Amino acid sequence: AYFLLTFALAFPAFALLLHATPTEIGVLATVPVLIGSAVQMLTPLLAERVGHRRWVVASAVLQALTFLPLAALAGSERAPFAAILAWVCLYWILALGVV
Repeated sequence: AYFLLTFALAFPAFALLLHATPTEIGVLATVPVLIGSAVQMLTPLLAERVGHRRWVVASAVLQALTFLPLAALAGSERAPFAAILAWVCLYWILALGVV
C-alpha cells in the first residue's frame, strides 16, 4: 500500500513540476493505475509462457528503465503530456504485472 501511495502521488507531482494542467494531473493520477490494473489480469498467462522468474526479473528491469525517459523529459521546459502519460502507464503496467 505504501508503494502504491508513494508513486501514485509522485508522478502527478512530477507532472506539476513540468507545468501540467489540473486536468492532465488528474488523468496522470488515475489512468495509468487503471490500465496497469487491467493488464494485471493477463499476467498469469504471460508469466506461465515465459516462466515466473524470468517474468518477474524482466518486469523489474523494464520498470526501472522507464525512469530514464522520464528523467530526460524532466530536462525539458514543457514536456509533451502524451509522452509522460505513456511512460507512466508503462511503469504501472510493469509494476502491477509482477506475479
